Amino acid sequence: MWEFLHTHFTGHAPGLILALISGDKRYLESQLKTQLSHAGLAHLMAVSGYHVGLVSFPFLVLLRHRRSGFRFAGFMGLTATWSFIAFCGFPTSAVRSGLMITGYGLSQLARLNLSAMHLMSTAACAMLIYNPQWAVDLGMQLSFVAVYAILLALEVLKTGRFQHPILLFTAVPIAAQLGTGLIAWPTFGLFPKYFLLFNSLASPLMVLLGCALAGIISMEYILDWEHGVHLSCQGLDVALNHVLNGLGTWHNAAWTWDLRTVDKGLLIALSAGALVGGTLVVARRITLQQFRRNFSVLSLGLVPWVVWQAHHRALVSYRYGIVVDAAMSGNASVTMHPRDSTRLIAEQEKFGTTCYHHVALSPKLFDSSAPDTWVVAPTENAGFGQIKSRPFAWKRMDGSTVLFKYGKDTVHLERWNGPSIVE
Repeated sequence: MWEFLHTHFTGHAPGLILALISGDKRYLESQLKTQLSHAGLAHLMAVSGYHVGLVSFPFLVLLRHRRSGFRFAGFMGLTATWSFIAFCGFPTSAVRSGLMITGYGLSQLARLNLSAMHLMSTAACAMLIYNPQWAVDLGMQLSFVAVYAILLALEVLKTGRFQHPILLFTAVPIAAQLGTGLIAWPTFGLFPKYFLLFNSLASPLMVLLGCALAGIISMEYILDWEHGVHLSCQGLDVALNHVLNGLGTWHNAAWTWDLRTVDKGLLIALSAGALVGGTLVVARRITLQQFRRNFSVLSLGLVPWVVWQAHHRALVSYRYGIVVDAAMSGNASVTMHPRDSTRLIAEQEKFGTTCYHHVALSPKLFDSSAPDTWVVAPTENAGFGQIKSRPFAWKRMDGSTVLFKYGKDTVHLERWNGPSIVE
């Protein structure tokens, strides 16, 4: 597959297509991966129900037919679904989706009316019986929680008789983001601000991309139409690279909120509150109005606290020979020892850097949108650093004691442990 994509596509397109159709991110450039994550589209790079559903769509249509013969044909067509899952290496999220679709197919053959919640529960039990270790797999946790949150949101909207197609369409990404927050926010430490916009755009684009790739594969391996393959790949390549270039041009650090300095308990409580409240509404333990009122109170109590911590705390890791300090004005400065970096040793003569010189850095003189952006300050006493997150987070290279100052606060870092938070 990679040879075919690498031959017919250019730029970032082959690595992206391979990641989208198989979940293989080996050829996906780190910068593009960061951009997609900041846009809230990281789930597209992991094969899940989104991908399996596109592959299985024709067979699902047949399974809903009134005649038993069409239903049986649709069920037999699910072998293509499992072939796709096998091609992707049986990731847990895809296996979950495959089991749910297979269970739906069996229920249609038997004329049984099983809910999506029943199918999800059955899939979870089957997977854990087969491999109990999957219970601690992050991909499986995110997959099941996301599906549960989406199904819960649709049931809550049904309870409140909110059935407008636009509302249902927007409820899916919102529910997935809020539901998986109890796992994703503390684990990855960021919140994509524009996830709803990008996911709304990605849904139809993924359908178009899937149809285009299905046509190209048919022309290549079934019709043996080389000229058609060449023209189709050329057009798709131009379109994809145009979109990706636009994404790279507009991408910046403002697309996300950094949550790594926020207490994990606050993030978990906000997400879990939505899941528990929605569950109680569906179980008819509380009314929809009670849920809205209680969740509003919870949000008003937690969100300002989360925002304060995100804006008044700095996450700091350290390495030998670096002292970072910040005055009350918010400007930062860094003292570096050349042993911190072989790159600094190689470039110090070029920029006139010597040991223990002080370099003034202003908060926005550099681009911190990428996770590994090298900062170069070609001033009279120039120096180098490696920015990891806002406002400062210096990459650890060697063990040492280091003093970090931020305003009136001082933190003495002595051991190799997790990044320290200062307020």
